[in-house]
Amino acid sequence: ESWAQLQGPLQIAPELYDVLVTDAGTLIACGTGAGLFRSTDGGHTWDTPAHPAASDLRDLCLVPGGAVSAAGAGGVVLLSADDGLSWATTGPGVGVIRHHVWLTALEGYVVGKDAQHRTTDGGASWTQFVPAQSFGFNEVYFTDAQHGYVHEDFSVWVTADGGASWTEQQSFNNPLYRYRTLVIDTQHWLLACHGEGGEVWETVNAGADWTLRQLGGVTGFPCVVQTPGGRVIYGSDAGDLFWSDDLAVTVDNAVVNSGGAAVGGVIDILFRRPDGTLFAANQPTMGEIPAWLRSDDGGHTWQVPAQTPGLYWVIDGAFFDDLRGVVGRDDTTRITSDGGQTWQVGGTLPATY
Repeated sequence: ESWAQLQGPLQIAPELYDVLVTDAGTLIACGTGAGLFRSTDGGHTWDTPAHPAASDLRDLCLVPGGAVSAAGAGGVVLLSADDGLSWATTGPGVGVIRHHVWLTALEGYVVGKDAQHRTTDGGASWTQFVPAQSFGFNEVYFTDAQHGYVHEDFSVWVTADGGASWTEQQSFNNPLYRYRTLVIDTQHWLLACHGEGGEVWETVNAGADWTLRQLGGVTGFPCVVQTPGGRVIYGSDAGDLFWSDDLAVTVDNAVVNSGGAAVGGVIDILFRRPDGTLFAANQPTMGEIPAWLRSDDGGHTWQVPAQTPGLYWVIDGAFFDDLRGVVGRDDTTRITSDGGQTWQVGGTLPATY
């Protein structure tokens, strides 16, 4: 609800990817440039322990038994048995690890881009446990000793035998762009999505059904945690820091867009009518971000017209003259005959286009 003065910057001021509290109460943070930081006074001051990683460290987790683990680029996994003072190297040595988990001091899983590996001997050896995917994997987690899940942008891989075998359970079903899951119990989870639109979903039956709890005008929510008191906190790529005491049914924002009032979205296309009127579409096209914009003064000012093409993600568009135009995405088109004042459904492109 309230936050103390900013602590930092850290010694090399990297982008920070993760932070955790060890069993002893020490804070560990990691980030770009092989950044690894340690604080024993609640984050007021930070040290940089020596470690053998050569590039970005993306994820931190605790190892049952008291050790700490860090993972990142180059398929590296660092292990510390002395509360983050010294670190040893393990890991599959390939890919960029985005997320990892240790179920025991011997059994661990790492996933990411070209990284989908498992160890059962404390990191001495690693084997691939699911097929590689084009975009890589975002997350691996277990809800109990037998049931585990691996998330790719569009698919979910599931084990029901403690990781011995994995199957693709669903593909291209909502929620998409699954990124981080908060397991409340074996049936009840909150899911934060990140990639092409921020969403928070809730399931109370282990993923069989989902309820959308928040739709945000940001690229995504890359983190979600729960405090010991039950408060759920998750952040956005735009700097928001949301919190909720009822599992995201009602949400407050402690840090709105890093102090700014405007919400931004990436402009994907920009095109003009022959008379100079401009049109633009952005991504992500959801939430409070306007998906369709128009400028009648050469781009000096922009407005959201009363009617838009109504497409989630416009890929391209063109005007043939000042009245006739077309925009499209995938195999879907919208056409206008009045200069973009109104839009109608156009023809559907063939599946082999």
